[in-house]
Amino acid sequence: MRSRDLGLLTLLAALLIPLSNATAQETGYDGAVWRFGLFGGLNYNIVGLGAQTIEGIGLQFGQPNANPNFITGENDVVDGTGLGFYFGLMSEYNPGGLLGGQLRVGIDDRRMSSNDYDVPNSASQIKFSARMTYLSIEPLLRINFGQSGFHAVAGPLLSFNIAGKFDYDSTRDETSPEIVDQPIPGVKPFTFGVSGGFGYDILMNSKSTSSTRWYLTPFVEASYMLDQKENTFATQNRNDTWVTTSLRGGLQLKFGSGPAAPPIVVVDESLPTVDLSLRAPSNITDERRMIEMFPLRNYLFFADGQTTLPTKYVRLGATEAASFDERSLLNPPGTGGSSTPMTRSQRQMGVYYNALNVYGDRLRDNPTATIQLVGSAPSEADGRQMAE
Repeated sequence: MRSRDLGLLTLLAALLIPLSNATAQETGYDGAVWRFGLFGGLNYNIVGLGAQTIEGIGLQFGQPNANPNFITGENDVVDGTGLGFYFGLMSEYNPGGLLGGQLRVGIDDRRMSSNDYDVPNSASQIKFSARMTYLSIEPLLRINFGQSGFHAVAGPLLSFNIAGKFDYDSTRDETSPEIVDQPIPGVKPFTFGVSGGFGYDILMNSKSTSSTRWYLTPFVEASYMLDQKENTFATQNRNDTWVTTSLRGGLQLKFGSGPAAPPIVVVDESLPTVDLSLRAPSNITDERRMIEMFPLRNYLFFADGQTTLPTKYVRLGATEAASFDERSLLNPPGTGGSSTPMTRSQRQMGVYYNALNVYGDRLRDNPTATIQLVGSAPSEADGRQMAE
């Protein structure tokens, strides 16, 4: 294997190693588990031609040959590079844990052009370009790094050749015409390789407005495609095969269905709200009696994970409810039967813990009045139970 290919494979392997501190965070995942969409991008192809031959033009890559119909000289045709397109359709499975999956089917263009070079001891120049196009199927493993949307993918590359053409132009023999758009002999109909890289999912719409999630995912990847053309001579050297290493980048646009935002249960009733605060004046020399007014907060709080009202809120039996009057809460003598006077904050909390009894007393005095109860909880059932 050429040292350049070995270095690129080492880089590819480094891209596929997951972060050591990545952990699954399945609790609370509200993204789309199944996603479908399309992808597109560009391949930067680095092609190793090896010791290949193109029949009919006497062109040999990378090795000398005594036949005068072949170009002679070590490494006459150097390895080439090119820019090709990469696009297709995809599906994805991402349950929100550490692992998921992805399947892509697309057009994979692995074209190249060799560098212009001089034939040794001659003023001749040769130009060679090839267009290798494949229908590639990529089943990929997805590795999530937490819930941020950052992930890695890795898997095999299964490619079916759908086009293999070349162009050739040489000033060595001025009588030879330029060759354009001719089939490359010996192209293998199927080849394989590996691919992998990184991507980042960007949620494009609000979770509260729709259960459909749209994602835009930029990605950077590398792939290595092996053994694209049959050799015209026996060899055991992998350096003599036609291989392509591609560095690619692009975007994925995909959508899926996720859980909707938790509903808010509303009971349509009406309740007037009074918010008033009083402060006693200072420097009072004589004791005087007064009627205090407290703002009655219109919220009741449940313990975390409970749908039963806490015991701190006062509950009355049938007899006590029949005789209850909210005015009995004004200036109580003490706390729990104690003769020690209450502070203002204690009296105010005493009124608040009787909030349901106060509302009931007022509804009893105003039979045509209505109130509105709102139960808010992570689930609809809990919210309705709280409101009821």
